Amino acid sequence: MNLILAYDSETQGLPKWDLSSDHPDQPHIVQLGALLVDLDTRATIASMDVIIRPDG
Repeated sequence: MNLILAYDSETQGLPKWDLSSDHPDQPHIVQLGALLVDLDTRATIASMDVIIRPDG
């Protein structure tokens, strides 16, 4: 079995390079998705799609 994990993330926007990375005005991740695929058969072994809703 020859596996590959592909993933993607969605954010609220682009980084603000003039601010520190922990500044509250920096964009946040709002969604994560991933697929685990067998490259030999091209079958999807597992997948995930997560919406992130932080407090505040």
